[in-house]
Amino acid sequence: MKMIRGWAVIAGVSIIACVAASEASAEQRNWFGPSGGRSMFWGNMFAPQPMFYPPPRQRYYRPPSHRDVHRDYRPKPKMARTSRTPRSARRATAALAGATAAIPATGAPVTCERAQAIVAEYGFTEIQPQTCEGRTYGFSATRDGKPFLIKIVAADGELAEVKKR
Repeated sequence: MKMIRGWAVIAGVSIIACVAASEASAEQRNWFGPSGGRSMFWGNMFAPQPMFYPPPRQRYYRPPSHRDVHRDYRPKPKMARTSRTPRSARRATAALAGATAAIPATGAPVTCERAQAIVAEYGFTEIQPQTCEGRTYGFSATRDGKPFLIKIVAADGELAEVKKR
């Protein structure tokens, strides 16, 4: 009896499906047919999508080398090494290089007050005159909180010596 009931259920479902299929449109019956995969159940899930092709990458070309290909590979003769100035002296020279343009070239000897102003132009503070006679004037001053001894040529106002104390 159970078997007959099972066959009856299967037959009933198949009859309902046939009736529904005959009344359905061609597009609803053919999921992958002329509708191109679009159906009332699946929407556009199986529809063909437009292809995306990324633009080709721009090729990298290494810049040409600037090396002289025809260079002579013989070893260069060794030069005698000159003595280098200490780093602190180079730094002080570089720091003082720009301020010499501010000194007027009048030819007259520089006074002690003018020499003190020249020292101040180089960024020194707390300037105390030590000697204001002879060929050089001596001053003690500070720069960035560090004490210095400064000598200025009396004839033209040029810095003769700058030493850390």
